[in-house]
Amino acid sequence: MDKLLEIIKAVIMNKNVIIAAVACVLLMNFAGYVTRYRKKIPKPRVKKASAAPRPAPTSDDGGDGGDDGDDGAGEE
Repeated sequence: MDKLLEIIKAVIMNKNVIIAAVACVLLMNFAGYVTRYRKKIPKPRVKKASAAPRPAPTSDDGGDGGDDGDDGAGEE
């Protein structure tokens, strides 16, 4: 029985066995991650509303939208 424990200890302490065991654990963890992975559904982007509406463009002559004040009947 004493020789059996020495053999088991020698196998467990072997560098190749330790590397193989760590590689197996990492491979199994990665395989579990891949099988459970679900791609997240992209959320639709919400357009931000502007803080204040743009002011209407003003004309260069300083008038109120191009109306020159007459009633449109023509000049007399």
